[in-house]
Amino acid sequence: MLKFLAKFTIFYLLLLHTTIGWSITKEEFEKFKNQDIQGFLNSGESLYQRRIGPPINKKYFRGSNLIYDCEKRHFACVIEDNYNECEQLKEEQRRNKVAQFTCVPLLKFTTQKECFEKQMRAVETVVNRGFCLPKYGKEN
Repeated sequence: MLKFLAKFTIFYLLLLHTTIGWSITKEEFEKFKNQDIQGFLNSGESLYQRRIGPPINKKYFRGSNLIYDCEKRHFACVIEDNYNECEQLKEEQRRNKVAQFTCVPLLKFTTQKECFEKQMRAVETVVNRGFCLPKYGKEN
């Protein structure tokens, strides 16, 4: 019964995931389909949380990549998609010569724990937020 419930949950979450507009690759689907069902049941995490992590806010999902949101003035450990979007936005804003970046990608970590530790150190210390200001004429 538990295996059936786990398989049904995986199918339902994948269906929900694609229905609400998030894309999923064939490789990701195969990974989820073939994952260890017992491990899933014992993990205590939902498939949704393991896929993209719980949301931090409307803009970001919790992950292992550190960024700084220059508009809201906070550090965040986000998923790779959020990190890449931030990186692309920064490059676009650099080309358009904006006065301040919206966000700045900082570091990638292998685990969320490493990212959270770095985030806490950054929050607890006085950090120059100059990385939000583009330096035109030089490589930033």
